[in-house]
Amino acid sequence: MYRVRGSGTYVREDSLVSKSLRLTSFSDDMRERGLEPAGELIEARISPADAVLGAATALRLRLTDEVVSLRRRRLAENIPMALETLALPHSLVPGIRERDLTGSLYELLADEYGLRVERARQRIRAIGLAGEDAGLLGVPAGSPALRVERVGVDRRGVPIESAVTLYRADRYEFDLTISRDLP
Repeated sequence: MYRVRGSGTYVREDSLVSKSLRLTSFSDDMRERGLEPAGELIEARISPADAVLGAATALRLRLTDEVVSLRRRRLAENIPMALETLALPHSLVPGIRERDLTGSLYELLADEYGLRVERARQRIRAIGLAGEDAGLLGVPAGSPALRVERVGVDRRGVPIESAVTLYRADRYEFDLTISRDLP
């Protein structure tokens, strides 16, 4: 970031991590940019799907089916970049809480459980960060963030993950290429 007297504060283009439409993990995104990804597990618990907001519907589970809920802070070069809160059907990932959950979840799912997220539906919106989330991301409360809601499915369309990720808006952007359909 830099300041111009009388004009304002601006984000340097080279300080932003740009995310494309390709489905990649956070770790892949950071490595692609020459940054060292890391993660910190904040919480890992098992609960009925109805106890995790929207999990039963997003993952197409019965209310009594169990989900594994994870909350992680993601870093690049030891700088907080994102907070992930996600749910996975417990039946697909038994014992996952005993695994190393600080790295790429997509790599862990593929290597340990044979699960591969092939596509995802994402909804992105701008928000102001609340106190605890802002603190975990190392920015003042009210700082702008991008809230990304995602449901990832396998090649058969079976939901594997339901996630909400908060990305620091001063560090992350989405770069989309769109085209007009021809009649």
